[in-house]
Amino acid sequence: MIKRPMLLTVLSFILCIMIYRFFGFYFFIAGILICFGVLSFLNKSLFNIALFGLLLGSLFISIVVTNGKINISKSIRKQEFTGNFIVISEPEVRKNTLVLAKSYDNRFLKNGMKFYLYFREGDFEVGEKITIKARTVNIEEENSLFNLYYSNNYGRIWIKETVSRNGYNRFYFYIGKIRSFVKNHFLSRLSYNSFATLTAIMLGDKNSLSDTFYANVKNSGVSHIMAVSGLHLSVIMGFFFLLLERLVKNRIVCFVVTFAILFFICAICDFKSSIIRAAVMMLFFMVPQLFGRDSDKISTLCLSVVVILLAQPLLIFNISFQMSVSAVFAVMITAPVYGDEIRKHFPINNPLLSGIFDIVLISVFAQIFTAAFSIYMFGMISVAAPITNIFISFAVTVILQLGIISVIICFFPVISGYLLFVADFFIGYINFVITKIGELKYSAFSVPRTVCIIPAVITVLLVFGVYFLNRRKSNAIQCNA
Repeated sequence: MIKRPMLLTVLSFILCIMIYRFFGFYFFIAGILICFGVLSFLNKSLFNIALFGLLLGSLFISIVVTNGKINISKSIRKQEFTGNFIVISEPEVRKNTLVLAKSYDNRFLKNGMKFYLYFREGDFEVGEKITIKARTVNIEEENSLFNLYYSNNYGRIWIKETVSRNGYNRFYFYIGKIRSFVKNHFLSRLSYNSFATLTAIMLGDKNSLSDTFYANVKNSGVSHIMAVSGLHLSVIMGFFFLLLERLVKNRIVCFVVTFAILFFICAICDFKSSIIRAAVMMLFFMVPQLFGRDSDKISTLCLSVVVILLAQPLLIFNISFQMSVSAVFAVMITAPVYGDEIRKHFPINNPLLSGIFDIVLISVFAQIFTAAFSIYMFGMISVAAPITNIFISFAVTVILQLGIISVIICFFPVISGYLLFVADFFIGYINFVITKIGELKYSAFSVPRTVCIIPAVITVLLVFGVYFLNRRKSNAIQCNA
């Protein structure tokens, strides 16, 4: 543990944030001091102690800012007011229409505080600056209120009247236009069902999916396919990495270009939390390569978690964040170790079989490591999830690649249209598999939340197994040396 300072830091962060959430701000300060004292005792390195002090101090500042926003949110509960907002997401139709907006130039709200704005009539464009007469929607349940805070949103606001439209924020406006262009590019060349599935997979926009189909998505255990995350980013960036390896030899230039591409992808995906987390993790895994060094995967993952929690401390309670980190740990750290061990005893020489084996292994480990969170939160388990993932993983990879290439070469309509024609076949296949498996009677069923203990115990045993296998491998190397 002492040899992994970032792991100690993550554990300290989690402890301190939980103390803040359940016991209050002053107990949080005591927790910070205790963690710093313990870390100082365990680490004799002056540099490590200074680093821990800096990180814990940064967490303190982040909690102070977050606590201030929460107090503001609570103070305007049930209040009517006139305020200024920037629309930062496309309208989403539920019972009423809603958009996500940021506060700006308000006396009583801090700049950048995010709120859901609900309305019945009218429409807003992404990037539009608006002044509204509004009333906060009262949320009585404490859990529902904090679920908003966990996702870095600070309330729901009902628009009574739009007072004025004050132009546009250029950044969000142009990003919104690019996103609309991409969606229209797909809509004009695909059937509506294919368009709905592709925009859900590529952009995380599920507005066009029918309720019946989305229910099948949940039953078949592939909701993560319809929420842009690390899976989508790794597939899309795989295409760009291939180009950059051939065209750019300078590591610094390659890193800067990669950063720009990641930022652009996050932007057209509406800066959804899941894609931002994946981008941050990917960047940190690339940093060692920038200096020509191999990365320590556990330390890099922990560093990513620390940075994300510094930006949004309460995100540690967000189920999406928990499952995301668990899935990354399973796919990048745990599954490869067991994969190597299995191959050692049962060699797989055929490339096709080897690829299928990797897909199955990754799918199974990701499902196991996220099952405890899923069962505890939703009280449901999908037994069909591994099977569905095996059947559609390759097709999802293909349509993501074809989709991004077709957008890049959209000024060559014949070639771009042909690529989407091919993608349409794979999208139809994905829709068919999800529908057939999702409609099966026992594809998913409800279970008591206490059942989450079973996958939790299995996860812990698998992690200990990784430690044992790595320890044995290290001893073997030392003996041979």
